Amino acid sequence: EATEKLWSLLRRKQMYGYRFCRQRPIGTLYVDFVCLEASLIIEVDGRQHAEQIAKDEARTRFLVKEGFRVVRF
Repeated sequence: EATEKLWSLLRRKQMYGYRFCRQRPIGTLYVDFVCLEASLIIEVDGRQHAEQIAKDEARTRFLVKEGFRVVRF
């Protein structure tokens, strides 16, 4: 539900004219939302992420090394 609400705000360049893509691969990972122009990734973490903190931290490190800023909600 949260992902759908966020997507309704991000799609069709509604966020200051930036184009976001949904469920896009970056390396071997799929990210929730990415704006390549701004090198920005937005991840929406559900309940299951409370049990995989180390895995999420490793994902974020990889994405940062690839040149992205990562925001998690």
